[in-house]
Amino acid sequence: MRIERLPLLDARRVPRLAFAPRLHPSLHDALAALDDPDVPIAETYRRLTAFARRERLFRPSYEHVRRLIHALRRLRKAKGRGGTAHVLLEVAYNIRPPTALVDHLLDVGPAAPT
Repeated sequence: MRIERLPLLDARRVPRLAFAPRLHPSLHDALAALDDPDVPIAETYRRLTAFARRERLFRPSYEHVRRLIHALRRLRKAKGRGGTAHVLLEVAYNIRPPTALVDHLLDVGPAAPT
């Protein structure tokens, strides 16, 4: 029985996978400015990719933008309902550090007994 040796791979010839980079902070800002709950997410995505192209930034994936828009809309909705929910969502989505919730709760104080 003869065992064949496989040729060694040249690292310069092996195709590399390109993973999506993190979203540039200016894309986060643009997304917050472009998002309108009355406009479909796909249209907001098209506007954001046009902005990214103009600014020569990496184009974000539709799925990533869709998740961010849903989170942004939840944050805006929670902001209208109360401060603690807003802070909790920002902590959950790594917008603010976990200590922000503790700081917020210390500022708000305990709920009044009913």
